[in-house]
Amino acid sequence: MEHFTIVNNNLILRDLTYLRDKHTPQRDFRHALDRIAYSICISLSSNIIMKDVEVETPLEVTSGKKIASEIVLVPILRAGLSMGNAFLQLLPQAKMGHIGLKRNEETLEPIEYYYKTPQDLETAQVIILDPMLATGGSVSAAVTFLKRGGAKTS
Repeated sequence: MEHFTIVNNNLILRDLTYLRDKHTPQRDFRHALDRIAYSICISLSSNIIMKDVEVETPLEVTSGKKIASEIVLVPILRAGLSMGNAFLQLLPQAKMGHIGLKRNEETLEPIEYYYKTPQDLETAQVIILDPMLATGGSVSAAVTFLKRGGAKTS
């Protein structure tokens, strides 16, 4: 479970309750989902590879941090799109890809119906966006497709 992070805090638990409540108005549902996505992005940011840089302030040159490589966000269509806005707010330089998957109702296996990503996956840090997790079949298939496209695990 080296590449797996459980994000669990009281504000997310509160917002999950809003998402599950059939009486939650659509606007509040979207705001709760955005807050959850922001929280997830902030939590996983500790895994983003950074590099040291020098920056000139009005007073002096000092050291800082910069993201070391391209970041590619890949939402699994359609639910993953709901997380894209929050992630792009925090990672505005990120590129977007998309993977469309559906389940074969006979075999229950995921089938790819759309795949479009930037060309530089082999050097990018790739983040899959998907708020739906039941069996993990879709995200597992997405990882397989992304690896075939050149993405690396680290």
